Amino acid sequence: MDLTERMAPALVEHSERVMNDARVKAYYAEHWIAGLTAVPSRSW
Repeated sequence: MDLTERMAPALVEHSERVMNDARVKAYYAEHWIAGLTAVPSRSW
């Protein structure tokens, strides 16, 4: 198993945990580009 296969699940879990944190959501709600209504999602 290579590094990517070992690290990807932990990185996805971390990303989801961070993006679901109320403080992060509040930051993006206040600072995100006008006209966009959602926190950016991953494209993978």
